[in-house]
Amino acid sequence: EGGRGELWELKGIFKATDLAKPKPAFCSTEGCNLLACCVWVSNLDSEPWLSCLDCSEADFGGWPEQDEELPIKYLTEESRKMIAQKCSGQEDPKMPNLPTAPPLTAKTTSSSANNDKIDMAVPAITPPPSHAQLIADSQDGV
Repeated sequence: EGGRGELWELKGIFKATDLAKPKPAFCSTEGCNLLACCVWVSNLDSEPWLSCLDCSEADFGGWPEQDEELPIKYLTEESRKMIAQKCSGQEDPKMPNLPTAPPLTAKTTSSSANNDKIDMAVPAITPPPSHAQLIADSQDGV
């Protein structure tokens, strides 16, 4: 009747702290006794589906290929280890292609003289002064 098919979207990935809770969430797949590591949502049903790594691979084809389709920007090494250990029966499960720490630079847009938009990476934190500058500053009062 021309209706849309069901589409699933990855909405969340559990952190190590979520997996280490006294009562962690388990996979929604019947017969699966692994911990859930991610949350999927269907366009036809608002009820979230909690899934382990192995069932996500079987039911949804694994992690989305595009970084922008992932609900987080990085996944810590601790979270990776916990997910592999508690949410999969595989020895070396496939993990999302994400950095293990937040980026040290933030993207900003600047306008040039002729109003062209320029994307630039700028430090998100202030770097420490250079060693040479510290020595010069300390010798100013000598």
